[in-house]
Amino acid sequence: MALPIIDFSPFLDPASTPAAKRTTALEIDRACRDVGFFYLSNHGIDAEITQNMLDNARRFFEKASPEEKSGLAIKDAGNGIGDSSRGFQRVEGGMKGTHEVGD
Repeated sequence: MALPIIDFSPFLDPASTPAAKRTTALEIDRACRDVGFFYLSNHGIDAEITQNMLDNARRFFEKASPEEKSGLAIKDAGNGIGDSSRGFQRVEGGMKGTHEVGD
């Protein structure tokens, strides 16, 4: 299944109709339910901010110590301190760089 690419511009364009916004919202809903991920285009976030975020993420995953990463590990919801969804999680068995999109 391909990664859905969703155009977010209807939510940023003042001339956009409620129907166009609803269509976009339904695309996001479908992508979340069917795939779990999506690529959001025309979101209005400055490219420099996006690049800084990607650079920082890459630096963290390549350079942070195991201790630093474990300090940011996902907290289990069962113990009352987390929600089992946010934080660092080690992925086993993958190859470095396989998450990146090629040219």
